[in-house]
Amino acid sequence: MVLGDDPTESYDMTSKLEDKMVLGTLSDRQAAQRITDATQSPEHQTIYVNNVALQVSPWDFKFDMGKLLEATKEKLSYEVAVTVYMSPQHAKLFAQMVARNVEKYEQQMGEIVLPQELASD
Repeated sequence: MVLGDDPTESYDMTSKLEDKMVLGTLSDRQAAQRITDATQSPEHQTIYVNNVALQVSPWDFKFDMGKLLEATKEKLSYEVAVTVYMSPQHAKLFAQMVARNVEKYEQQMGEIVLPQELASD
């Protein structure tokens, strides 16, 4: 079995993301056999975000991530905790990884139901 084929198997999303983004050409079998050495920088922080604002240019995608402070019909207020820039290629691979993992999550845990006003067709 190849790493990630079993939806009940837990696997390291970071490793899979690195396989696709950093090396780009690894097969799942090669990725499973490769040793991954990830370290944290001294500035590393773990944060929770519940709001992401996205800006796109021809050169990069900019994600402002933070916490929602107020959301009414008249006002949207949030505090940006971190800004992340990605190349368009990196952003596309990131989107694919997130989509794959949401699908695996729903297979294991059930459908993620969005409020009607947030659901898109």
